[in-house]
Amino acid sequence: MKDITVAIIGGQSRVCELRIAPGARPRDILTAIGTRGLVAAASRPAPFDPDVDIYEALSDGAYLIVSAPANGAEADDGAGGGRAAARARGGARHGQ
Repeated sequence: MKDITVAIIGGQSRVCELRIAPGARPRDILTAIGTRGLVAAASRPAPFDPDVDIYEALSDGAYLIVSAPANGAEADDGAGGGRAAARARGGARHGQ
């Protein structure tokens, strides 16, 4: 398991702390935080493909940025299913 920080920008901006399991994909992170959008790492110039194994690409403590659609618009990210390998931890519950 790896702990990551996810900053959601656009729509309702917020920061979430997540714990991801091996095999986690960007679509799993989006499902766990209850949004749609594009997932990118602060240290990476391009967004991740929705089906890539993001667990292997990230180190423990990584910082991700989710570009969420504004005003309820939908992004073409392929999210909307998959196993929930990422789950919110801590005080607030996200996407549940």
